[in-house]
Amino acid sequence: MDEEDDWEVHGPHQDMDYQVYIGRVFEQPLPVYTFCTCATKGIDSCKKHENGFYVAIYPKAVYEIQSPEDWSKVGQDDRITIKK
Repeated sequence: MDEEDDWEVHGPHQDMDYQVYIGRVFEQPLPVYTFCTCATKGIDSCKKHENGFYVAIYPKAVYEIQSPEDWSKVGQDDRITIKK
């Protein structure tokens, strides 16, 4: 995860008694790039977060999403398997 990123938190509220965390993750941060362009160019074009993508972390599952606005539109095909 990008520890410098401000993650969004949704919930709890009347119809949702849990919280969902939304933020960027990446395979390997590139330390030579200190400036993030995810907000302006998109996470696919950001040099700092190469191979990065967004996730929505629910209490019992983690899902890959295209953008933070998609946090509530997750489906079984978007689920990421977490290995212990």
